[in-house]
Amino acid sequence: MKFQAHRGVVTEFPENTMPAFIAAAAQGYSYIEADPAMTADGVCVLFHDNTLNRTCRKPNGEPLEKDILLSDITYREALNYDAGLFKAPKFKGTEIPTLEDLLRFAKEANIAVKLDNRVEKFSEKDLETVFHTVEQYGGRVGFTGATIDYLKRVAKRFPNAEIHYDGPVYPETLETLKTTFKGRALTVWLSLPSELTSWVKVPRADEALCAAIKSFANLGLWILETEEQLKKAEEFGADVIETTGSLKPMETGLFAADCHSHTWFSHDSDCNPEESFSAAKEKGLYAFTVTDHCDLEFPELFSPLNMKSSAHAAKRLNDRADKVKVFSGIEIGAGNREPGLESIAVGLCHFDAVIASLHSVNYPGYCQPYSGVDFSKFNDQMILDYLKAYFDELLLIAKTCNYDILAHLTCPLRYISGKYGIKADLSAFKETIDEILKTVIQSGAALEVNTSCLGSAYDELMPNRDILKRYRDLGGRMLTLGADAHVANRLAHGFENTKKVLKSLGFTHLYYYKKRVGHPYSI
Repeated sequence: MKFQAHRGVVTEFPENTMPAFIAAAAQGYSYIEADPAMTADGVCVLFHDNTLNRTCRKPNGEPLEKDILLSDITYREALNYDAGLFKAPKFKGTEIPTLEDLLRFAKEANIAVKLDNRVEKFSEKDLETVFHTVEQYGGRVGFTGATIDYLKRVAKRFPNAEIHYDGPVYPETLETLKTTFKGRALTVWLSLPSELTSWVKVPRADEALCAAIKSFANLGLWILETEEQLKKAEEFGADVIETTGSLKPMETGLFAADCHSHTWFSHDSDCNPEESFSAAKEKGLYAFTVTDHCDLEFPELFSPLNMKSSAHAAKRLNDRADKVKVFSGIEIGAGNREPGLESIAVGLCHFDAVIASLHSVNYPGYCQPYSGVDFSKFNDQMILDYLKAYFDELLLIAKTCNYDILAHLTCPLRYISGKYGIKADLSAFKETIDEILKTVIQSGAALEVNTSCLGSAYDELMPNRDILKRYRDLGGRMLTLGADAHVANRLAHGFENTKKVLKSLGFTHLYYYKKRVGHPYSI
């Protein structure tokens, strides 16, 4: 079964943009589905809505006050709007792409493009623009149509193009398709019953209709988001399924990837990167990511040289790796406090992963790292106030910072409960924690499952099982494993048992990051 990315990988990237398309190729999708549209000066771009308002922002992030029709502005004017900020701050500067941009990339990446059926409603002039652009750039391009006459025209113009029919499917329609496109690469699409396709009034997928299609053509099903829907598609014998990105082609046979580790380029570690490399090989890891500290809570300690040295060390190890991949990353603490420095830090190197975290709290008299706070001096109300300040700021980080992974969500408990034995009831912060989880999901980032406390006085995952279950209930699917190792032998600490816990909670896969794109693998 092949996978098609609907408007790109929109669960993690802004829809119909190059980041979403690049992610589709990186994650192993077979097709990119995109929505051609025309600007006032006749440039074919990729954009779904008639107006810019839902998915575009002003360069400063503010929403557009009045409706702006794409067809009323030139392409140059369209570039004045940001097509990434509606998704997350890390996509600031994303432009509305052209069809040329996508076709050029797709040919280089050897991934097929499927153009939405809206093209068949274009004027003759605009249709010719699309056809000419496809002819100019080549590659594997398929055309979708809801009418057979349009698809006959496409088939004549592009003898080698894939034909995708997504109009109403009735017995007489199937017979016409069968005779008209005999010998052609033809896919007939049906909607799979779901909330996303509840508006569809024409016949939808059932066993008999799917079997009739498969007797002469490929079967395509859209739009799928859950494992249950994927199983149903398999039962129907689907050849290709369309998904927003919540379902992915899986890498198999991987033990695990540790996405959070430190070396002697962190202020609190003396670990030689070579030792980490050896430990990862001994433990059979597929990959580990070096994510040395860049704590902007203390900007005077900011060292670009350390960050660059850490990334270069990871690259050198990866260049000679035979059995383990080594990725470069950075763990930015309190990036919200120094947005200028955060931007500089993220741009220092071509990091594979950016982790966001918080190691101190703006609490009167106790602004040092919480690892050094004497919580025995706190009464119950002070503990609650301290944790409130922590979760409030972590929510701000989740909303405003440039990151791929949000780390150790409940980390202060390592010291409050682990070191000082103080029980902390998190129920008072349920709404804030929910908002953090929702923000991570909306932004397309991953939530870290940090295993560093397992076996210690605070023998818990960070976050704990209850929060992880809540994350899944809210629709969260993207998780990374991080042992937060500061010595080599702690790499992948507790991973085997943690994977069992995650399976019991209903999670099916984990992620590692390469070039800031999440790559899933089965648990």
